[in-house]
Amino acid sequence: MESLNLDEIIIEFVRENRCLYDKRDVNLKNIRKKKDLWQKLSENLRNCYTLNMSVEEIERRWSSSSNMGFYPPSSYNFFFTFSYT
Repeated sequence: MESLNLDEIIIEFVRENRCLYDKRDVNLKNIRKKKDLWQKLSENLRNCYTLNMSVEEIERRWSSSSNMGFYPPSSYNFFFTFSYT
């Protein structure tokens, strides 16, 4: 089994939960749902990888990763569908 680094784990989790990044998702503004998802990831990291990261730390890590261009692939389609004419 291939070992994933923390950023890859977070990116894969976000990819599977579109409401964390996709402006077209109906739950994008559902703050409770998003907090619950980040909490789920925090618990999974603790239980599966013995990494103790708070929800806030994970969100900061994702924000940093996404600002560097590590978006889930399906989000690229969204950003390039605009026409600037």
